[in-house]
Amino acid sequence: MKILSYAPSVSVVVAMTRAGETSYKDLSDDVVQCTVNRKTDGASTFTVKLQNVNWKYNGFFMPMDRISISCVKVDSRKLFTGYITDTPQFTAYSGDVTISGSCPIYRLQQLYWDASLVKSAKLMGMLHGAETWDEVLVNLLTKVGGIPADSIFIGDMPQEAMDAARELYQANLDSSEQLQSMVNDFYEVLRTHGPVISSSSSTSTSSTDSSFSASGVGGGALFGNIDFDMSESEFVKEWGTRIDNWYRTKWAGSPLEGHGETYARAAYRVRFDPRFLPAVSGAEQSGGLVESGLNGNYYGWAVYDSGIGSLAYSANGIDAWIYYLMSDEALFAGQPLYTCSWDLIASSWASSSAWADRVAGFMSEI
Repeated sequence: MKILSYAPSVSVVVAMTRAGETSYKDLSDDVVQCTVNRKTDGASTFTVKLQNVNWKYNGFFMPMDRISISCVKVDSRKLFTGYITDTPQFTAYSGDVTISGSCPIYRLQQLYWDASLVKSAKLMGMLHGAETWDEVLVNLLTKVGGIPADSIFIGDMPQEAMDAARELYQANLDSSEQLQSMVNDFYEVLRTHGPVISSSSSTSTSSTDSSFSASGVGGGALFGNIDFDMSESEFVKEWGTRIDNWYRTKWAGSPLEGHGETYARAAYRVRFDPRFLPAVSGAEQSGGLVESGLNGNYYGWAVYDSGIGSLAYSANGIDAWIYYLMSDEALFAGQPLYTCSWDLIASSWASSSAWADRVAGFMSEI
């Protein structure tokens, strides 16, 4: 089979704003070499080498001049738009000059970002978060980067990818538990609603838990296969260590690290999943790194009303809050938390369905 290959020409146009006036310069005739590096997981970059006859480009460009690069044969295909970030101001000889730069993500990379701020956590979907990752991205691009919303386009995950993942799992159901975990992790990373992959149901649709199957029955090990047959001391040692390790590795510096045994002991006594409250602290308060203003209340409990949860334990510390929420005193939807089903909690604790996804994802990490 014969294959015809050819190299298209390159069109490079720069927009320069000086003293409030914008002008455009076509650099195409002087391009000696052009490289565009398109990345899917970071800022794309470019490098353009230009003939600098008679020093025509000395002092010509400024950082943050806008640039557009296209390949041209019969039609023009745009390859890159972004900013010049590196350009020489002076050369002693009139040889070639090189300019380089980055796509618009560069603007976000250069902005100051304080992850500990409540506003930052909200933008990242950590406090009653955005519905999906695309909403988080749009919030960051518009509210932080100042990019107009009508210039942002985020495509959907192809249905074919979801179908392929499900088919892979179903074909290997009996031989690969790792594949089952991989497919569920795939959904969790996307923060999307998809079929829950589990040994009991491989095609059901869920908007809550994409990594383990909730029983939906009050009492006992509600959300996962928790072994309550071991002794309390064994249970507290195992789960206390796992919870503390999770805080240490995911939320370094969290005031909740070191309280793993309290979580485990309180959960064991009422036969409740010990991962739940730590996971809620991740969804509500970035694992305790974002202060709620109520000492020890890292769970968003009764923050917006005058219930007992907002006042009674505000001065009693972290351990008091854990025991309080696992007691008969703290009523959720009219009943103790440890008797509630996952469905009830997931639909009532926060208004956003993404909250349940985040809590479920954090639980699967512990």
